[in-house]
Amino acid sequence: MKAAPSREHQRLVGELISWMQTEGYRIRCGNYGNLSQCKEVRGYIPDVKGSSNDLNAYGEAKTEDDIDNNHSKNQFRVFANRVMKKSKAPCPFYIAIPKGSENDLRRVLRELGLNRSSHVRWSAF
Repeated sequence: MKAAPSREHQRLVGELISWMQTEGYRIRCGNYGNLSQCKEVRGYIPDVKGSSNDLNAYGEAKTEDDIDNNHSKNQFRVFANRVMKKSKAPCPFYIAIPKGSENDLRRVLRELGLNRSSHVRWSAF
């Protein structure tokens, strides 16, 4: 059985949802409040999924101690490599982290080759 999300994780998911909404996405599911849990994508469940017109976007919230591990790296790979079926456009992937964790995330994204991918966006809250 999976442990309940921490308060910090829930705070970051809330920030992620607000950010994605300001970017024009309608939140379809999420690990937050009354939202239904998102469906599994290649073995991983995103914290948030939104859509805008014909484009899906995925979001992950990571606490400071959950950025640099195999599970998170695999999630980043899976969600950053999603493409739309019709247009083949990459799905935007949003990552929310706590302030002070920027260097850890930059290092991990560089290691994964995702640091220059324009559809991978992150912000510290």
